[in-house]
Amino acid sequence: MEKKAILYFTVALGLLWSISLTKTFAQTPEWSVDPAQYSNSMAIVGIIKVDRVESADEQDRVAAFINGQCRGIAPLIFEEDVNRYIAYLLVYANETNAQISFKIYDASAGLEFEVPNQQDFIVNGLVGDIERPYLWSDIALHQEASFTKFSINGQVGETQIDGQTITVNMPNGSDLTSLNANFTTTPGASVWVNGTRQQSGSMSNDFSEPLVYQIVSEDERTQMEYTIEVNLVAPPLDGAVGIPLNAVNAITPNGDGVNDNWIIRNLESFNGYQLSIFDSSGRLLYQTNNYRNEWEGTYQGTPLGEGIYYYLFTRDSDTRKGIISIIK
Repeated sequence: MEKKAILYFTVALGLLWSISLTKTFAQTPEWSVDPAQYSNSMAIVGIIKVDRVESADEQDRVAAFINGQCRGIAPLIFEEDVNRYIAYLLVYANETNAQISFKIYDASAGLEFEVPNQQDFIVNGLVGDIERPYLWSDIALHQEASFTKFSINGQVGETQIDGQTITVNMPNGSDLTSLNANFTTTPGASVWVNGTRQQSGSMSNDFSEPLVYQIVSEDERTQMEYTIEVNLVAPPLDGAVGIPLNAVNAITPNGDGVNDNWIIRNLESFNGYQLSIFDSSGRLLYQTNNYRNEWEGTYQGTPLGEGIYYYLFTRDSDTRKGIISIIK
């Protein structure tokens, strides 16, 4: 209750500040509004983004318009509790049912921008707060918030996604307290764990218990939570000797995202292997014991020429050989 009381006090203080600055901040650009002419109002608490960059300039501001008339103006105010610059916008109207459009002013550039999104006018309404602010942007931002891919280094088999639950299997004996996750999301979305923003492949987390990942859409209006469950499973049986290696025999590494990497489709059926790739002269080009389908036909970072290359897949007494054609 104390936290909510502080929040509402902060909002109220900000709204009063917005009223006092309505005319002093209406000089450039020439926005102005007289609250005494209107019988209804609503409040919007939000942030400003210009070209996808969040504003930290107290000279920037946002204005609300109904039927082409300015109905509210607010500058940005730094809120230390959330380390963000917040605008407390009061919107005035005599109408009880209207659409609000917005403009933002970028003081550093001296430019006005139309905001693509509109907002319904709600009599005595409050939209947004300092923890989940409304967002004014000069460009339309993506509204989706979901994972498109999720994996953990060294996992066994494929990731299973069932609604908002993601299941990953790791070999028995794995340390679940420090695992790196690799992921992609819908465009522009951000990923958070316990208030810390995540970067794919570079941050370790404790998965010994189910872990909740929060995804926030680029426009900050949609939030989704995924529960990640990591299980320990026995490694594949040594009977994989009789299983054929399901590897493609040609790649076309031209950067178009199609067939750029050499793929082995059933690596989860094998354990304790070593993979080596050679050129026709026997020069070792690539070697690993934890292949992730990442080889793009390169040697020491330099693309190889078109031609025939050879792979050697060894596992105890089990040896597989084959060719890889690079086609340009």
